[in-house]
Amino acid sequence: MICNVCHKDLMTDAKFCSNCGTLIARQAEAAATEQLDDKASSVYGFDFDHPDKIEGKLVEYFLIILEEKLRTEHAVKNIDDYFRIYVESSFNKELELNAADMSKELQVLYHEGGGENGQAIDAFVFKKLDGLSDYFLIKYCGDLVGEELPDDVFSFDESNMEEVNWQELILRFLQLDKNDEKVYTDFVNMPFTKLQNASQSFLFPGKEEKILLICDQTVFGSCKEGYALTENGLYWKAHFEPARHCLYKNIETLSIENEWINLNGMFFNAGEGRNLKMLKLLKKLKSLK
Repeated sequence: MICNVCHKDLMTDAKFCSNCGTLIARQAEAAATEQLDDKASSVYGFDFDHPDKIEGKLVEYFLIILEEKLRTEHAVKNIDDYFRIYVESSFNKELELNAADMSKELQVLYHEGGGENGQAIDAFVFKKLDGLSDYFLIKYCGDLVGEELPDDVFSFDESNMEEVNWQELILRFLQLDKNDEKVYTDFVNMPFTKLQNASQSFLFPGKEEKILLICDQTVFGSCKEGYALTENGLYWKAHFEPARHCLYKNIETLSIENEWINLNGMFFNAGEGRNLKMLKLLKKLKSLK
Protein backbone atom coordinates (compact mmCIF):
# COMPACT_ATOMS: atom_id res chain seq x y z
CA MET A 1 0.00 0.00 0.00
CA ILE A 2 1.27 3.49 -0.91
CA CYS A 3 0.42 6.86 0.62
CA ASN A 4 -1.38 8.95 -2.00
CA VAL A 5 0.03 12.17 -0.58
CA CYS A 6 3.79 11.55 -0.13
CA HIS A 7 3.93 8.26 -2.12
CA LYS A 8 5.74 6.30 0.60
CA ASP A 9 5.28 2.55 1.08
CA LEU A 10 2.98 1.68 3.98
CA MET A 11 2.12 -1.41 5.95
CA THR A 12 -0.88 -3.22 4.48
CA ASP A 13 -3.20 -2.38 7.37
CA ALA A 14 -1.78 1.08 8.19
CA LYS A 15 -4.29 3.60 9.48
CA PHE A 16 -2.12 6.64 8.80
CA CYS A 17 1.10 7.45 6.98
CA SER A 18 3.98 7.49 9.46
CA ASN A 19 5.94 9.73 7.07
CA CYS A 20 3.52 12.61 6.43
CA GLY A 21 0.79 11.88 8.99
CA THR A 22 -2.07 11.55 6.51
CA LEU A 23 -4.97 9.40 7.64
CA ILE A 24 -5.51 6.58 5.16
CA ALA A 25 -9.30 6.62 5.53
CA ARG A 26 -9.32 10.35 4.77
CA GLN A 27 -7.11 9.74 1.73
CA ALA A 28 -9.71 7.43 0.26
CA GLU A 29 -12.43 9.98 0.90
CA ALA A 30 -10.33 12.81 -0.54
CA ALA A 31 -9.51 10.79 -3.65
CA ALA A 32 -13.19 10.06 -4.18
CA THR A 33 -13.97 13.76 -4.13
CA GLU A 34 -10.86 14.71 -6.19
CA GLN A 35 -9.45 16.83 -3.37
CA LEU A 36 -6.21 14.95 -2.83
CA ASP A 37 -3.94 17.41 -4.64
CA ASP A 38 -5.79 20.47 -3.37
CA LYS A 39 -3.45 22.25 -0.93
CA ALA A 40 -6.46 24.07 0.54
CA SER A 41 -8.05 20.83 1.76
CA SER A 42 -7.08 19.25 5.07
CA VAL A 43 -7.11 15.47 5.08
CA TYR A 44 -8.05 15.57 8.76
CA GLY A 45 -11.40 17.01 7.78
CA PHE A 46 -12.11 19.40 10.64
CA ASP A 47 -15.47 21.14 10.54
CA PHE A 48 -14.55 24.74 11.28
CA ASP A 49 -18.20 25.73 11.05
CA HIS A 50 -18.71 23.69 14.23
CA PRO A 51 -15.55 24.34 16.29
CA ASP A 52 -17.03 22.59 19.32
CA LYS A 53 -16.41 19.28 17.52
CA ILE A 54 -12.72 19.86 16.81
CA GLU A 55 -11.47 18.78 20.25
CA GLY A 56 -13.22 15.41 20.01
CA LYS A 57 -11.71 14.84 16.56
CA LEU A 58 -8.24 15.63 17.88
CA VAL A 59 -8.62 13.03 20.64
CA GLU A 60 -9.83 10.50 18.06
CA TYR A 61 -6.85 11.17 15.80
CA PHE A 62 -4.44 10.97 18.74
CA LEU A 63 -5.62 7.44 19.51
CA ILE A 64 -5.21 6.42 15.86
CA ILE A 65 -1.66 7.81 15.77
CA LEU A 66 -0.84 6.14 19.09
CA GLU A 67 -2.07 2.76 17.88
CA GLU A 68 -0.05 3.02 14.67
CA LYS A 69 3.06 4.07 16.58
CA LEU A 70 2.74 1.10 18.92
CA ARG A 71 2.59 -1.27 15.96
CA THR A 72 5.39 0.23 13.85
CA GLU A 73 7.84 1.61 16.41
CA HIS A 74 7.27 -0.72 19.35
CA ALA A 75 6.14 -3.90 17.56
CA VAL A 76 3.20 -4.16 19.98
CA LYS A 77 0.50 -6.61 18.95
CA ASN A 78 -1.74 -6.28 21.99
CA ILE A 79 -2.39 -2.63 22.75
CA ASP A 80 -5.01 -3.19 25.48
CA ASP A 81 -2.60 -2.46 28.34
CA TYR A 82 -1.60 0.85 26.79
CA PHE A 83 -5.19 1.96 26.32
CA ARG A 84 -6.00 0.89 29.87
CA ILE A 85 -3.26 3.26 31.09
CA TYR A 86 -4.68 5.98 28.85
CA VAL A 87 -8.13 5.57 30.37
CA GLU A 88 -7.06 5.16 34.00
CA SER A 89 -4.22 7.69 34.20
CA SER A 90 -4.36 11.46 34.34
CA PHE A 91 -3.06 11.66 30.78
CA ASN A 92 -6.54 11.67 29.24
CA LYS A 93 -7.19 14.91 31.12
CA GLU A 94 -3.90 16.31 29.85
CA LEU A 95 -4.91 15.33 26.34
CA GLU A 96 -8.24 17.11 26.70
CA LEU A 97 -6.45 20.30 27.78
CA ASN A 98 -4.00 20.01 24.89
CA ALA A 99 -6.85 19.37 22.47
CA ALA A 100 -8.60 22.51 23.71
CA ASP A 101 -5.47 24.59 23.12
CA MET A 102 -4.88 22.98 19.73
CA SER A 103 -8.48 23.68 18.71
CA LYS A 104 -7.97 27.39 19.37
CA GLU A 105 -4.69 27.42 17.44
CA LEU A 106 -6.29 25.53 14.55
CA GLN A 107 -9.12 28.01 14.28
CA VAL A 108 -6.66 30.90 14.19
CA LEU A 109 -4.56 29.08 11.57
CA TYR A 110 -7.65 28.31 9.50
CA HIS A 111 -8.99 31.86 9.50
CA GLU A 112 -5.56 33.43 8.92
CA GLY A 113 -5.27 31.34 5.77
CA GLY A 114 -8.79 32.14 4.67
CA GLY A 115 -9.59 28.45 4.73
CA GLU A 116 -6.97 27.79 2.04
CA ASN A 117 -4.13 26.31 4.10
CA GLY A 118 -5.06 22.66 4.58
CA GLN A 119 -1.49 21.40 4.33
CA ALA A 120 -0.32 23.74 7.09
CA ILE A 121 -3.18 22.52 9.27
CA ASP A 122 -2.28 18.88 8.62
CA ALA A 123 1.41 19.47 9.45
CA PHE A 124 0.50 21.26 12.67
CA VAL A 125 -1.90 18.52 13.80
CA PHE A 126 0.43 15.62 13.05
CA LYS A 127 3.44 17.25 14.70
CA LYS A 128 1.50 18.03 17.88
CA LEU A 129 -0.23 14.66 18.19
CA ASP A 130 2.93 12.72 17.32
CA GLY A 131 4.74 14.57 20.10
CA LEU A 132 1.92 13.90 22.56
CA SER A 133 2.03 10.19 21.76
CA ASP A 134 5.76 10.14 22.55
CA TYR A 135 5.10 12.01 25.77
CA PHE A 136 2.42 9.50 26.79
CA LEU A 137 4.65 6.49 26.10
CA ILE A 138 7.66 7.94 27.92
CA LYS A 139 5.92 9.42 30.95
CA TYR A 140 3.12 6.91 31.51
CA CYS A 141 4.11 3.62 29.85
CA GLY A 142 7.77 3.21 30.80
CA ASP A 143 7.29 -0.27 32.27
CA LEU A 144 5.49 -1.48 29.13
CA VAL A 145 7.82 0.11 26.61
CA GLY A 146 10.78 -1.81 28.04
CA GLU A 147 13.46 0.36 26.46
CA GLU A 148 14.08 3.56 28.38
CA LEU A 149 13.48 6.61 26.25
CA PRO A 150 15.22 9.91 26.96
CA ASP A 151 13.33 13.12 27.64
CA ASP A 152 15.40 14.58 24.82
CA VAL A 153 12.91 13.03 22.42
CA PHE A 154 11.00 16.24 23.10
CA SER A 155 14.00 18.51 22.52
CA PHE A 156 14.84 20.42 19.36
CA ASP A 157 11.18 20.49 18.25
CA GLU A 158 11.34 24.05 17.01
CA SER A 159 14.92 23.88 15.77
CA ASN A 160 16.08 24.10 12.19
CA MET A 161 19.27 22.84 10.62
CA GLU A 162 21.22 26.03 11.27
CA GLU A 163 20.44 26.00 14.98
CA VAL A 164 21.00 22.33 15.77
CA ASN A 165 24.21 20.99 17.26
CA TRP A 166 23.90 17.64 15.52
CA GLN A 167 26.48 15.82 17.61
CA GLU A 168 24.83 16.95 20.84
CA LEU A 169 21.44 15.87 19.51
CA ILE A 170 22.74 12.39 18.65
CA LEU A 171 24.48 11.85 21.98
CA ARG A 172 21.46 13.01 23.98
CA PHE A 173 19.00 10.89 22.01
CA LEU A 174 21.02 7.67 22.14
CA GLN A 175 22.30 7.97 25.74
CA LEU A 176 25.51 6.31 24.63
CA ASP A 177 27.13 6.47 28.04
CA LYS A 178 24.72 3.72 29.16
CA ASN A 179 25.89 1.12 26.63
CA ASP A 180 28.98 -1.03 26.29
CA GLU A 181 29.98 -0.46 22.66
CA LYS A 182 32.97 1.75 22.02
CA VAL A 183 31.82 5.08 20.63
CA TYR A 184 34.06 7.69 19.05
CA THR A 185 33.27 11.36 18.50
CA ASP A 186 36.84 12.69 18.60
CA PHE A 187 38.43 11.35 15.43
CA VAL A 188 41.76 13.07 15.97
CA ASN A 189 42.38 10.89 19.03
CA MET A 190 40.59 7.79 17.70
CA PRO A 191 43.11 4.99 17.02
CA PHE A 192 44.11 5.36 13.37
CA THR A 193 43.79 1.63 12.62
CA LYS A 194 40.18 1.58 13.82
CA LEU A 195 39.28 4.68 11.82
CA GLN A 196 40.93 3.16 8.78
CA ASN A 197 39.05 -0.12 9.23
CA ALA A 198 35.72 1.68 9.51
CA SER A 199 36.52 3.75 6.42
CA GLN A 200 37.40 0.65 4.42
CA SER A 201 34.52 -1.46 5.71
CA PHE A 202 31.36 0.63 5.86
CA LEU A 203 31.95 4.36 6.28
CA PHE A 204 31.91 5.92 2.81
CA PRO A 205 30.78 9.55 3.23
CA GLY A 206 30.83 12.27 0.59
CA LYS A 207 33.89 14.46 0.11
CA GLU A 208 32.76 17.28 2.43
CA GLU A 209 30.44 15.19 4.60
CA LYS A 210 31.08 15.70 8.32
CA ILE A 211 31.32 12.55 10.46
CA LEU A 212 29.63 12.94 13.84
CA LEU A 213 29.92 9.54 15.51
CA ILE A 214 31.38 6.08 14.94
CA CYS A 215 30.26 3.07 16.99
CA ASP A 216 32.41 -0.06 17.02
CA GLN A 217 30.20 -3.15 17.37
CA THR A 218 32.91 -5.78 16.95
CA VAL A 219 33.75 -8.18 19.76
CA PHE A 220 37.49 -7.52 19.67
CA GLY A 221 37.42 -3.82 18.83
CA SER A 222 38.56 -3.80 15.21
CA CYS A 223 35.81 -1.38 14.12
CA LYS A 224 35.25 -3.35 10.92
CA GLU A 225 31.58 -3.66 11.87
CA GLY A 226 29.32 -1.08 13.45
CA TYR A 227 27.70 2.14 12.38
CA ALA A 228 28.44 5.80 11.83
CA LEU A 229 26.25 8.87 11.81
CA THR A 230 27.21 11.83 9.66
CA GLU A 231 25.52 15.14 8.99
CA ASN A 232 23.78 13.53 6.00
CA GLY A 233 23.11 9.90 6.79
CA LEU A 234 23.59 6.57 8.54
CA TYR A 235 26.31 4.09 7.46
CA TRP A 236 26.56 0.59 8.88
CA LYS A 237 27.75 -2.99 8.53
CA ALA A 238 26.41 -6.00 10.40
CA HIS A 239 28.14 -9.36 10.81
CA PHE A 240 28.24 -11.34 7.53
CA GLU A 241 26.26 -8.57 5.81
CA PRO A 242 27.36 -6.02 3.17
CA ALA A 243 27.91 -2.40 4.06
CA ARG A 244 24.79 -0.24 3.74
CA HIS A 245 23.83 3.38 4.09
CA CYS A 246 20.81 5.64 3.95
CA LEU A 247 20.68 9.43 3.76
CA TYR A 248 18.27 11.05 6.20
CA LYS A 249 16.43 12.83 3.39
CA ASN A 250 15.81 9.47 1.68
CA ILE A 251 14.22 7.75 4.67
CA GLU A 252 10.81 6.46 3.62
CA THR A 253 9.88 3.67 6.02
CA LEU A 254 10.95 3.12 9.62
CA SER A 255 9.73 0.37 11.90
CA ILE A 256 10.98 -2.12 14.48
CA GLU A 257 10.71 -5.78 13.54
CA ASN A 258 12.05 -8.66 15.64
CA GLU A 259 14.64 -6.55 17.47
CA TRP A 260 15.84 -4.91 14.25
CA ILE A 261 15.15 -1.52 12.69
CA ASN A 262 13.64 -1.86 9.24
CA LEU A 263 14.95 1.16 7.34
CA ASN A 264 13.66 1.34 3.77
CA GLY A 265 13.63 -2.46 3.68
CA MET A 266 17.20 -2.73 5.03
CA PHE A 267 17.80 -4.13 8.50
CA PHE A 268 19.96 -2.40 11.07
CA ASN A 269 20.61 -3.07 14.76
CA ALA A 270 21.85 -0.17 16.89
CA GLY A 271 22.61 -2.43 19.83
CA GLU A 272 20.85 -3.78 22.89
CA GLY A 273 18.39 -1.30 24.34
CA ARG A 274 19.05 1.27 21.64
CA ASN A 275 16.90 0.51 18.60
CA LEU A 276 13.89 2.54 19.69
CA LYS A 277 16.12 5.49 20.56
CA MET A 278 17.80 5.22 17.16
CA LEU A 279 14.46 5.07 15.38
CA LYS A 280 13.33 8.25 17.16
CA LEU A 281 16.63 9.90 16.32
CA LEU A 282 16.40 9.01 12.62
CA LYS A 283 12.88 10.43 12.48
CA LYS A 284 14.16 13.64 14.03
CA LEU A 285 17.14 13.89 11.65
CA LYS A 286 14.85 13.29 8.69
CA SER A 287 12.54 16.09 9.83
CA LEU A 288 15.50 18.47 10.15
CA LYS A 289 16.58 17.66 6.61
